[in-house]
Amino acid sequence: MIRVTLFVLILILSGCVDKNMDDLRKFTANAYKDRKPQVELLPIIKPHATFLYANAGRVDPFSKKNIYQQKPRKRRRSTSVPDPERRREILEQYPLDSLKMVGTLFQNKNTWVVIEAPDGTVHRASQGNYIGKHSGLITKIQEDKIAIIEKIRDSNDNWITRKAQLSLLN
Repeated sequence: MIRVTLFVLILILSGCVDKNMDDLRKFTANAYKDRKPQVELLPIIKPHATFLYANAGRVDPFSKKNIYQQKPRKRRRSTSVPDPERRREILEQYPLDSLKMVGTLFQNKNTWVVIEAPDGTVHRASQGNYIGKHSGLITKIQEDKIAIIEKIRDSNDNWITRKAQLSLLN
């Protein structure tokens, strides 16, 4: 069936070919013979005044004498290095800016903060727990916010501490 259809299609297409194209060739040769395209003139380029550097007794600005080697920065020992052996807590898998404080719980003398993760799960944490990707330690819990100390690397690859806070959503 497919062979018959293919044969008929080839037969139809071969009938559409016209070997005599003289009239088409005449038309294309004479169609735009009398018209010339309008070409815009190129803009005149104004020459710029040249500047000559007169280095009478001065140092060549491109010489190797002007290239200074930068001294390597001293690395100081960091005292706030995060403990790589410490077991990570569940809230450390989320960036701090993606976590939401949704409430606080008080029972006897214990205080907890209720935190919602980006995936919608709700977690409870207390002072001394870790939160966020930068080993953020919860140092203080208040009714409307928590204080956090994070450990991050600076531009010299030293560990420094940074204060952060997470506030209650209204």
